[in-house]
Amino acid sequence: MDVDVTFSFCPTLTELLQRRRAVGRTGRVYDGLASLSTKNNLLTIQSLMNEVRPLRTLEIGLSFGASALVFCSSHKQLGHTPEGQHIAVDPFQTTVWDSCGIMALERAGLLGYMDFREAYSAFELPSVAQRGALG
Repeated sequence: MDVDVTFSFCPTLTELLQRRRAVGRTGRVYDGLASLSTKNNLLTIQSLMNEVRPLRTLEIGLSFGASALVFCSSHKQLGHTPEGQHIAVDPFQTTVWDSCGIMALERAGLLGYMDFREAYSAFELPSVAQRGALG
Protein backbone atom coordinates (compact mmCIF):
# COMPACT_ATOMS: atom_id res chain seq x y z
CA MET A 1 0.00 0.00 0.00
CA ASP A 2 1.38 3.37 -1.00
CA VAL A 3 1.14 5.54 2.10
CA ASP A 4 1.67 9.25 1.71
CA VAL A 5 0.80 12.43 3.60
CA THR A 6 -2.89 11.54 3.23
CA PHE A 7 -2.75 9.88 6.64
CA SER A 8 -0.63 12.55 8.34
CA PHE A 9 -3.57 13.20 10.70
CA CYS A 10 -2.69 9.92 12.46
CA PRO A 11 0.99 8.93 12.59
CA THR A 12 0.09 5.60 14.22
CA LEU A 13 -2.04 4.71 11.19
CA THR A 14 0.71 5.76 8.79
CA GLU A 15 3.19 3.57 10.65
CA LEU A 16 0.80 0.60 10.65
CA LEU A 17 0.21 0.92 6.91
CA GLN A 18 3.87 1.37 6.06
CA ARG A 19 5.23 -1.44 8.22
CA ARG A 20 2.37 -3.88 7.59
CA ARG A 21 3.33 -5.42 10.92
CA ALA A 22 1.74 -5.47 14.36
CA VAL A 23 2.78 -6.91 17.69
CA GLY A 24 0.09 -7.98 20.13
CA ARG A 25 -0.05 -7.60 23.88
CA THR A 26 1.50 -11.04 24.45
CA GLY A 27 4.24 -10.40 21.87
CA ARG A 28 2.58 -12.28 19.02
CA VAL A 29 3.80 -10.88 15.69
CA TYR A 30 1.51 -10.37 12.70
CA ASP A 31 3.14 -9.71 9.33
CA GLY A 32 1.46 -8.69 6.09
CA LEU A 33 -1.76 -7.59 7.78
CA ALA A 34 -3.98 -8.78 4.96
CA SER A 35 -7.10 -7.90 6.98
CA LEU A 36 -6.38 -4.15 7.01
CA SER A 37 -8.82 -1.88 5.25
CA THR A 38 -7.65 -0.62 1.89
CA LYS A 39 -6.27 2.88 1.49
CA ASN A 40 -9.39 3.78 -0.49
CA ASN A 41 -11.70 2.52 2.28
CA LEU A 42 -9.79 4.49 4.91
CA LEU A 43 -9.91 7.66 2.78
CA THR A 44 -13.63 7.13 2.23
CA ILE A 45 -14.24 6.84 5.98
CA GLN A 46 -12.23 10.02 6.57
CA SER A 47 -14.12 11.88 3.85
CA LEU A 48 -17.52 10.75 5.15
CA MET A 49 -16.59 11.70 8.70
CA ASN A 50 -15.68 15.22 7.55
CA GLU A 51 -18.82 15.54 5.44
CA VAL A 52 -21.42 14.02 7.76
CA ARG A 53 -19.77 15.00 11.07
CA PRO A 54 -21.49 12.25 13.11
CA LEU A 55 -21.59 12.36 16.88
CA ARG A 56 -21.32 8.55 17.16
CA THR A 57 -19.97 5.79 14.92
CA LEU A 58 -20.09 2.00 14.92
CA GLU A 59 -17.91 -0.68 13.38
CA ILE A 60 -18.06 -4.45 13.43
CA GLY A 61 -14.59 -5.97 13.68
CA LEU A 62 -11.51 -4.21 15.05
CA SER A 63 -8.59 -6.52 14.16
CA PHE A 64 -5.50 -4.26 13.80
CA GLY A 65 -7.43 -1.02 14.26
CA ALA A 66 -6.84 0.85 10.99
CA SER A 67 -10.49 1.88 10.50
CA ALA A 68 -10.92 2.62 14.19
CA LEU A 69 -7.89 4.94 14.03
CA VAL A 70 -9.60 6.90 11.26
CA PHE A 71 -12.93 7.03 13.10
CA CYS A 72 -11.38 8.06 16.42
CA SER A 73 -8.94 10.54 14.84
CA SER A 74 -11.86 12.09 12.99
CA HIS A 75 -13.89 12.45 16.18
CA LYS A 76 -10.91 14.22 17.70
CA GLN A 77 -10.49 16.48 14.65
CA LEU A 78 -14.19 17.33 14.80
CA GLY A 79 -13.59 18.70 18.28
CA HIS A 80 -15.42 16.00 20.20
CA THR A 81 -14.25 15.38 23.74
CA PRO A 82 -13.22 11.74 24.24
CA GLU A 83 -16.39 10.02 25.46
CA GLY A 84 -16.39 6.66 23.66
CA GLN A 85 -18.01 8.04 20.48
CA HIS A 86 -16.84 5.12 18.34
CA ILE A 87 -18.29 1.71 19.19
CA ALA A 88 -16.25 -1.24 17.93
CA VAL A 89 -17.63 -4.75 18.34
CA ASP A 90 -15.20 -7.66 18.02
CA PRO A 91 -15.42 -10.95 19.92
CA PHE A 92 -11.89 -11.90 18.84
CA GLN A 93 -9.90 -8.76 19.69
CA THR A 94 -8.12 -10.16 22.73
CA THR A 95 -7.83 -13.73 21.44
CA VAL A 96 -7.26 -13.95 17.67
CA TRP A 97 -5.95 -10.37 17.30
CA ASP A 98 -4.05 -10.28 20.63
CA SER A 99 -5.40 -6.76 21.37
CA CYS A 100 -3.55 -5.20 18.41
CA GLY A 101 -6.40 -2.82 17.57
CA ILE A 102 -6.76 -1.62 21.14
CA MET A 103 -3.00 -1.17 21.42
CA ALA A 104 -2.93 0.92 18.21
CA LEU A 105 -5.53 3.25 19.69
CA GLU A 106 -3.54 3.44 22.94
CA ARG A 107 -0.36 4.37 21.03
CA ALA A 108 -2.27 7.04 19.12
CA GLY A 109 -3.72 8.49 22.32
CA LEU A 110 -7.24 7.89 21.03
CA LEU A 111 -8.54 5.17 23.33
CA GLY A 112 -10.88 7.63 25.05
CA TYR A 113 -12.87 7.92 21.81
CA MET A 114 -13.42 4.14 21.72
CA ASP A 115 -16.24 2.17 23.28
CA PHE A 116 -14.99 -1.37 22.75
CA ARG A 117 -17.41 -4.28 23.04
CA GLU A 118 -15.90 -7.77 23.11
CA ALA A 119 -18.98 -9.60 21.91
CA TYR A 120 -20.60 -11.08 18.84
CA SER A 121 -22.38 -8.38 16.86
CA ALA A 122 -25.56 -10.49 16.64
CA PHE A 123 -25.84 -10.24 20.43
CA GLU A 124 -24.39 -6.77 21.00
CA LEU A 125 -26.16 -4.74 18.30
CA PRO A 126 -29.67 -5.27 19.70
CA SER A 127 -28.52 -3.99 23.10
CA VAL A 128 -26.78 -1.00 21.47
CA ALA A 129 -30.00 -0.17 19.63
CA GLN A 130 -32.14 -0.74 22.70
CA ARG A 131 -29.99 1.63 24.79
CA GLY A 132 -30.02 4.21 21.99
CA ALA A 133 -26.22 4.35 22.11
CA LEU A 134 -26.02 5.66 18.57
CA GLY A 135 -28.63 8.37 18.97
